[in-house]
Amino acid sequence: MGKQNEASLQVKQAGILVAIQQALKAGTAMFASLLKILLLSRPVKPLDRVGGKAEVVILANGPSAKEFLETGTGFLAGKDLLTVNYSVLSPFFAELRPLFHVVADPVVFADDKMATLFDHLVQKTEWPLTLFLPRYAKKYPLWDPVSRKLQSNPRIRVRLYNMTRIDGPLGFLERAVMKGWGLPAPRNVLVPAIAHCIRMGFSKIYLVGVDHSWIKLLWVNDQNEVMIDDKHFYDASAGPASAVHRSAPLYKTLESIALVLQSYQVLDRIAQKRGIHVYNTTPGSYIDVFDRMKI
Repeated sequence: MGKQNEASLQVKQAGILVAIQQALKAGTAMFASLLKILLLSRPVKPLDRVGGKAEVVILANGPSAKEFLETGTGFLAGKDLLTVNYSVLSPFFAELRPLFHVVADPVVFADDKMATLFDHLVQKTEWPLTLFLPRYAKKYPLWDPVSRKLQSNPRIRVRLYNMTRIDGPLGFLERAVMKGWGLPAPRNVLVPAIAHCIRMGFSKIYLVGVDHSWIKLLWVNDQNEVMIDDKHFYDASAGPASAVHRSAPLYKTLESIALVLQSYQVLDRIAQKRGIHVYNTTPGSYIDVFDRMKI
């Protein structure tokens, strides 16, 4: 019995040490995040549900979105719609007339060719649209011409948001997300998209086209280059090799995937605390956090 008690005591002590270590780690992460917020973030206005509806569909750009757009758009009835990034280039954009659009890819502000996205946006948008842009975009030379371009269409309302990465205990993360100070590891446009919908107070958030199946689309070629077949619903017709490109070293690529999945877990916990339900309707999605739902 003496050895059992000693072993039990050691287990308890180890558990206490782990708990202390985790608390110190979370506290350090929160302190570092606060410094980043002070240095990098700027105050943002509260978000409003301009459409007045209680439910929203986030249409991401995974390959599975193509089938939804061809056969499942009836599900959008009675719900607001949020689209992301380059879906503006798809003919579906003008047909569906989303109420919200989120851009998170810095390339659109760093590359003249990619900045043509905003030409399409200004030309196609003939309905009220709230456009979410990362605040860091203002540091790029293309910001001024892009900003003037967007102002030429009075139907487009631009809302800047902070992309500052934040870490720490859940209570701090919830407050920071709701205040718009930053986001948990925003490695994918879906992170700010979900966060904006939580901030706007939608009661139900449905995710469409969030395949996130990059793991099975990764390989390393004979030159030790990490390649990925990063397909989107709007470029599927361009050919099987059109979406293939070189990725970061494998450990960095896998780390990035892990971080974004961890961010979804944080956002789901925040949503649950606020009585908001996030449903993943994407067949075969690699996201293992949100409740699944078939439509």
